[in-house]
Amino acid sequence: MKKIALMLIGLLAAASTTKANLVVSDDFNSYTNGGIVAQSVWLPNSGTAGTMWVTNYPSNPQLEVAGGTSRTEDIYLRFPSIYATNGATTELFSSFKMIGTNYPTILGTYIAHFTGTNSFGTPSGFRARVWVSCTNIPSGATNVAGTFSVGIVNTTNILTSSQAQWTSALTMGATNVIVTRYVLATGVSTLWVNPTAVSDPSITATDPVPYTDNGNPTNGPLNISAYSFRQASGGGIMRIDDFKVGTSFSDVAGANTSPTINGITDQNTPASMQIGPISIIVGDDGGAAGLTLTKGSSNPTLVPTNNIVFGGSGASRTVTITPATGLQGSSLITIFVSDGVNITSTSFRLTVGAPTISAIPNQITYSNMSAGPVSFTVGDAEGDTLTLTKTSSNPALIPDANVVTSGSGPSRTVTLTPLADQTGVSTITISVADGFNTNSASFVLSVSPRYGLFFSESFDYNDFVQDTALLGADFNGVVFSQWANATGTAFDLLLVPGTGNSAAQLSYLRTEDLGVWITNNPALPNNPFSATSGAVLYSSFTLVMSNLPSSGGDYFAIFKDGRTTSNFRGKIYASTINAATGFYRLGLANVANSFSVQFPLDLQTNQSYLVVSRCNTGTGETVLWVNPTSEASPSVAATDVVTPVGISAYGLRQSSGIGISYLDNLAIGTAFGDVATITVVPIPLHIQSSGTNVVLTWSDASFSLQSATIVTGPYTTITGASSGFVTNTALAQMYFRLFHP
Repeated sequence: MKKIALMLIGLLAAASTTKANLVVSDDFNSYTNGGIVAQSVWLPNSGTAGTMWVTNYPSNPQLEVAGGTSRTEDIYLRFPSIYATNGATTELFSSFKMIGTNYPTILGTYIAHFTGTNSFGTPSGFRARVWVSCTNIPSGATNVAGTFSVGIVNTTNILTSSQAQWTSALTMGATNVIVTRYVLATGVSTLWVNPTAVSDPSITATDPVPYTDNGNPTNGPLNISAYSFRQASGGGIMRIDDFKVGTSFSDVAGANTSPTINGITDQNTPASMQIGPISIIVGDDGGAAGLTLTKGSSNPTLVPTNNIVFGGSGASRTVTITPATGLQGSSLITIFVSDGVNITSTSFRLTVGAPTISAIPNQITYSNMSAGPVSFTVGDAEGDTLTLTKTSSNPALIPDANVVTSGSGPSRTVTLTPLADQTGVSTITISVADGFNTNSASFVLSVSPRYGLFFSESFDYNDFVQDTALLGADFNGVVFSQWANATGTAFDLLLVPGTGNSAAQLSYLRTEDLGVWITNNPALPNNPFSATSGAVLYSSFTLVMSNLPSSGGDYFAIFKDGRTTSNFRGKIYASTINAATGFYRLGLANVANSFSVQFPLDLQTNQSYLVVSRCNTGTGETVLWVNPTSEASPSVAATDVVTPVGISAYGLRQSSGIGISYLDNLAIGTAFGDVATITVVPIPLHIQSSGTNVVLTWSDASFSLQSATIVTGPYTTITGASSGFVTNTALAQMYFRLFHP
């Protein structure tokens, strides 16, 4: 045993002193076509979520960075640790293959960069910016046809002759390896194209490194915590493959690059319970068969290194881990892969004996109203005593003390009471501890204001005539319409005869998209529907489809962050997918360019339907109803990536996939009842004697049970009461009723 332990210590020492270390890598081969964030560890930094795509699946999946399009999402991959300006690591290197498929503009823009932060929070501060353009700065002329240029800047937002540009233009459609270096102590950046050694020709950026970033001091250089790819106007379309970041040139480029190993998510197992086999994917330019795996444990008492056992061969390996019998806690497990020269590692945390807590859905309530009780469960396989703690990210809205848990054993509830007259958003975290480990569940509480029906559009303009443009609808010759052209041919979205006087016609034959402010009501405060306001918005309209949409369909109605902007939420789609022949269905997406859920009802042409949607500004979540009678009616919630955004406008959209439809009586408010008539159907409250008790039952769980000591009230809601509620008749005379909030 001593010999084995000494061999492992020696190997770990070698790993810690070697300069080579591949920090992160991604060959994009494990993704299908579509947004990368939803299927990977890449995170959104800004822009329209879901619009940084992987393409070319299954033959050769690549990341497609598309500037100058409606795809605006920027993404980042967080490193396992921060690389500080004064740390042991002095340089970071990046490498990726790049293929230009659409030209950048003359001036171009930057498409990739190291990302810095002086805390491990949201990345900010961009360094070693890789720039693409169609200007050959050394010659002062535009590039010849079929080529573009690449350059590097330290931090600036423009590439000029004072910065660095590769001396030779790159050919469109050709594959080039772009390598950059960032010096942590100075912030200086260098770029190579297709190098085999660090001594090959390179260019170094000359623009000054700022000593502040967004007003925060950085001492010039910046601690680095991530790498980012950026989509912005001017960038053309660049396809990225075989991305790597390391601490030496040989990690990412040259004859013998460091081997690769996939990241492994954190793992949990009960005490004394083996976990695995867990899949490990390794790779190397020289082939994976000769790669050697070794391991380490930060808590060898809990997880002895001998209990970390590898399996598999070639690129497909496994690891199985057996904790020490009867112990609980956590250990950081590190797996090293070596090609005999370079070593790469990945780490993950193994927690043994952690308590469990179920997911808790996001909650919505209104000012001066509590939310809950909301049910959740806790558990512990070892039977340890559990302790709950609660925190609120916004104590000015709801302090920790107003997050009240109750119950015992596995069944618990939480009731949330915002402070009086407050609205906004708070992330609530409930943690459960067993004396050894802690686990937690977080959810968002949105406390919405009530503004009633604050926007309506009947499309009935006084001087309406056949085929009047909605954009130009007027009253006695003065432009009266509040709508603005967002894109497409102006005056191309028409008013035609419909319900009442007229309706908006959305047609596959035309291209104009319109937007209208929904925040111009004088009764509303300034910026009423920001992402932190807590506002929950409901829209409704009547829809008649005369011509079926295409098979794939498209979206035609949206919440927006401005009349002419393209930050959309709650995209309502029409298509014939999954519908019977001659019918269509409606679908919904939070932000995605295809619906993520469909309402499961076949709809007929030339028949009117009430369409209601909900957008939670604090979470970005959206919901859709068709012909509802109440908020409890059947609905569907979009499942694609959610991102909070402020809402200030509503949009109508025309495209080749939407068919021809007539949209009328648009209404927007902050409650379901503001925009749709709620049909109240009496719900019988049954009372049955059971000894000295009575049992109250009812059929609709959306109703709450209330009680009062006299028949005229006041009535108060019985917290936690559900059908089958039992009360003792000997206590006092009580009156009960059902209430729909």
